[in-house]
Amino acid sequence: MENVKRFFQKNKKAVLPAVLGVLLFSVMFFALLGVCAGKVQEKPADEEGTVLESLTSSTVPGGEGAENLLPPASEGALTEPKDSAKENFASLSDGYLSPDAASEPMAEPSEEPSSEPTEEPTAEPTEEPTAEPTEKPTAEPTEEPSVEPTEEPTAEPTEEPTAEPTEEPTGEPTEEPSVEPSEEPEPTPGESPLPEEFLLTVYNHEKGIVETVLFEDYVARALQAEMSGNSPMEALKAQAIAIRSYILSNASVRYECHYGAMTCDDYTHCMACLSEEEFATLNETERSRCLEAVRSTEGQILTYKGRVITAYFHWCSYGYTASCQEVFGNYVPYLQSVYSPVEKEMVKVYRFSSATLLEELFGSVTAEKYLSGGAFPLGMITETESGRVDTVYIYGVPVKGVRLRQAVGLRSTKFDVSYNPDKDEFTFVVYGSGHGVGMSQWGAIALANEGKSYAQILYYYYKDTVLALMNKNLFPGQ
Repeated sequence: MENVKRFFQKNKKAVLPAVLGVLLFSVMFFALLGVCAGKVQEKPADEEGTVLESLTSSTVPGGEGAENLLPPASEGALTEPKDSAKENFASLSDGYLSPDAASEPMAEPSEEPSSEPTEEPTAEPTEEPTAEPTEKPTAEPTEEPSVEPTEEPTAEPTEEPTAEPTEEPTGEPTEEPSVEPSEEPEPTPGESPLPEEFLLTVYNHEKGIVETVLFEDYVARALQAEMSGNSPMEALKAQAIAIRSYILSNASVRYECHYGAMTCDDYTHCMACLSEEEFATLNETERSRCLEAVRSTEGQILTYKGRVITAYFHWCSYGYTASCQEVFGNYVPYLQSVYSPVEKEMVKVYRFSSATLLEELFGSVTAEKYLSGGAFPLGMITETESGRVDTVYIYGVPVKGVRLRQAVGLRSTKFDVSYNPDKDEFTFVVYGSGHGVGMSQWGAIALANEGKSYAQILYYYYKDTVLALMNKNLFPGQ
């Protein structure tokens, strides 16, 4: 200690300033250390406050945090993407998304801006340079592109294209095709058309031989035999197509009575047909009109589901045609009962004695048995849907109207029958002429006089049929 005292006394002037300097330096050092420690402790609290403030204010449109994070148009950018998200969700799940549910997830866009500013400000650059450059680039590319592409493309393409194509195409095709095709028909061509000179084999029942003739020439001769050449042209055309279709539908049957021929000229079996000599000597006007009707419809036939139809026809139906089922016993879709307008009132009266009627129906031996049996001559009568006689009870025996017509030669099965006991006589008042199935020839004439085309006439009597052209598929041998 004495040495120290002597050192300080000897060097008093030099040591004192040094001690004071050390003390002053220590005081300043600790003061500076305290200030630095205070700033270090205050810094995280300030940053944490700004982050929380940005998170809370960004969820409220128009808040201070929202103004710092997004450009001035950010209010629309916050709401519109949610509307597009609602539309996308509804289109995918077919569910309903309420407006409240659509606005709640708006905190999601604020997570990306808040994560970046909290990392970079810790490197001690100021807050403004890190906030604005990081926020604006992320706001503009992510928000605005998601507004325009999602709104416009989803609105326009989904409404307009679905409205126009569904209404216009479904309106026009359903109305016009039902009218126009019947006025100006365009027959469907076959895959393999027939040669120009298609040959037909015909059994001549008077000569007992099979003849080979040109098909269209035969149609013209049959047309004159079935309908007068003085008839309206559209009726003649309809009849020509019906004849052509009927012949072809039966040609593949090759009946034994035809001896292998496609058809015959016996009207009780197939249809009537003039011979070449009879047709050549015919009135020139009638003959030329028949040829014109055949040439203008050359090769045209009626088809049902791709197959040529059996186009039955008759002279006069007297109000309603008969279905194929009620006359021939088999159901045919295109041969149904239809109203035949403006029919001629064709009425004929037949009278038969009981003996004559029974003999024609059952033969002479059976007729005697029924006459002596004591049964009532005329019993119950039932009718078909078209008003024709289905069954009539004669002396207790049920007789079909078709059989009765054939047995005694009645014009049709549309008749009234009565019995006179004083004269022992049956009286039949018969309406119309023919079996009543298919096209009524008198009805076709009446419709043609009203201005209907041959296609309209055919489509009226033969339901759901289509005009087509003959082809080799029907006759492989040609």
